[in-house]
This record gives sequence, C-alpha cells and structure tokens, in this order.
Amino acid sequence: MKTLIQGGRLVTEIDSFSADVLVEDGRIAEVGKGLTQPDDADVCDASGKLILPGVIDSHVHVSLDLDGHVSSDFESTTRTAAFGGVTSILTYVTPRKGQLLSEAVAERKTQAKGNCYIDFGLHASLVNWADRLDSEIPEMIEAGIPSFKIYTVYSSSGLKSTDEELYAALLNAGQHGGLIEVHCENEWIIERKIKRLVGEGKTMPSDHAKSRPSYVEGEAVAGVVRAAHEAGAPVYIVHVSTAEAVEVIEDAAELGLEVYAETCPHFLLLDERKLSGSDGQR
Repeated sequence: MKTLIQGGRLVTEIDSFSADVLVEDGRIAEVGKGLTQPDDADVCDASGKLILPGVIDSHVHVSLDLDGHVSSDFESTTRTAAFGGVTSILTYVTPRKGQLLSEAVAERKTQAKGNCYIDFGLHASLVNWADRLDSEIPEMIEAGIPSFKIYTVYSSSGLKSTDEELYAALLNAGQHGGLIEVHCENEWIIERKIKRLVGEGKTMPSDHAKSRPSYVEGEAVAGVVRAAHEAGAPVYIVHVSTAEAVEVIEDAAELGLEVYAETCPHFLLLDERKLSGSDGQR
C-alpha cells in the first residue's frame, strides 16, 4: 500500500519546508519536492497544511479519580488523541494504599486492553511510601516501565514524597537506568496561603493563583535539581509553568546536569488574568 502526500509543509525537529512524502506499507519511503506519483499510490493533497510526525504525548492522565471526579477512560482519551494527530500516549499507574506497583500495572493493562485506538505506555507513580519496596524500581524497569513519577505535594492523599524518599528514588532509578519525573510545588507555602485566603473569604477562581505564586514552583524545582545532582541521576520536571522554574532548569543545563522538562500549551497562552474573566471557572 502506497500513499503520496503532496503539497504540504513538512515539519521536523529543527526545520520546516515544502515537500512531498511517499509512504509505503506504513513507513516513510521518500521525502522530496515534486515526487513522482507511483501508479498504485493513493494521493493526499496537503496544500496549505502542515505535515508533522505522529505526536507522542508523554503526560496523559487516563481515568484519573480526584474526589469522585474521573477523567476520560482509555477509549475516549485515545480516540480524541488520534483525531489530534497523537499516535502514542504515556499515562500513569498509581497504586492504591497497600498495593504493589506490579499489581497496579496489571490492573492498568487490563483497563487498556482492547480499548485503545493508538499505542500507549506507562509511568509508575511512587506514592504511599509505606508500601513501596526498593526492588520495585528495578522490577518496573525490567518490565519495560523505566520512568517514575514523584510528587512534592498532596500529602493528604498519600502522594507526596519527602526529600529523603525523593533522593532515595533518584539513587535507585539512576543506578538502574531509570528516570524520575517530579511534580514540583512547595506544599507548606501553598497550604499556608490557602488557609489565609479561605479565612478571608477569598475563594473565587481569581484567588487560586494567589495561593500558588510563581516562586512556589521555582523553589521546589531548585530543590529537586540539587537532589538529582547529588544523586548523580537524571531528572524530568513535569508541566513547567513559571519563569523561575525555567531559569533553574537553564542554569542546570549550562552546568551539564541531565535535566529534562515539559510544559503545556495553556501555560504558554494563558495567565492568571483568565481566572478573572466570565469563564474563569471553566
């Protein structure tokens, strides 16, 4: 089976240019301007459109339960992703209290089986530390799950890691070729500000940003990067949203530290003024 995509603008990781793309049996066979149409090829006119590689979304929450509010399941999430040009997602395995990571992974795979329109992979969340075993990180890596999420917040839900737990996980994962990814916020500052705002009756959407000033993320990222440096391990900072955090990551990269980061489109396009608008609660 052959498909010739004509007339579009091809986007690569470093450039964009006008080109045709010939696909044979699901693989790119040729890229170039004015490619000759094979006799047996279907033709797709991409004039005025961008031609991008299939997107891999490395941070997706499927069936995330927050106080009874559950996000979309594997079927609806992967269907929507496919329409948006996403060909693979990575979602999270979060073990319940008293549950081993291996047991949680088996449940997650059962949820996904037969319900996905695209490929998926898994991150393992290191939570409920009283239940965690040192052997679980190498076991997960051996099973094809080399990335692990840690939170510096949400202690009331059992998600938060202490500084000591974070450091131990960085050491363990680093020694076995794994990667720790961290949700970075300073919890005690947030909790103190929330308590004060609630006491003052300030509970509107516009007050949410006041409970989380930008330095809350920057300070937490700095601490995580220092721990990763001390452990000699790579670290991945998720959903970066502040200039302070970016500065820390840039400084770490200049020093040669192995620090990765991601952000989200809404962090690039919206700011706290949106919360004061008529649709601030949406």
